[in-house]
Amino acid sequence: MTDPFPAETDLFPTLGRWQPPRAWIGRLAERAHLADWLTLDDSLSKALRAACGGTFALRIHDRCRVALPPGAADLLDRPAGEEVAKREVFLQCDGADVVFARSWIPDGVLADPGEYPLGDRLFDPDSGLRRLRLEAAPVAGPEGETLWARRSLHETQTGRLLVGEVFLPAMDSVCP
Repeated sequence: MTDPFPAETDLFPTLGRWQPPRAWIGRLAERAHLADWLTLDDSLSKALRAACGGTFALRIHDRCRVALPPGAADLLDRPAGEEVAKREVFLQCDGADVVFARSWIPDGVLADPGEYPLGDRLFDPDSGLRRLRLEAAPVAGPEGETLWARRSLHETQTGRLLVGEVFLPAMDSVCP
């Protein structure tokens, strides 16, 4: 299975440092319409469902275990090299892949959401989860193009998890 966003030290191959999304708004250039998506405080899955008019779908790309790189280990308050669950999915609108999402979930922090969007669990009012941080950065796409991503650090009573989302070119036709 080909990794569309290979990165050894972070969720994605970033072309700049992670910052609050609003710090990047002026740099979005021809993809300025992504500003609303990058700064969205609520569930991306929920917002896509509404924008896609009922044609939203999730496609599992990969599930495996990976060793946490030092930067992510610091964010998750775990030792570097600890193995965590990695889940990769494509969020689709009208059959087109619009978002690639990757999450790193340490054991015991959150049950595998299976075939459902992780956002359904993260933003359920009864989940007990809270978002600690939302950041954005430009990332290198599979064809060498610059795409935009965001990452969210969430916390449960048993630990933290990290979720990242890359806005793919097909997202350009999806209005929030």
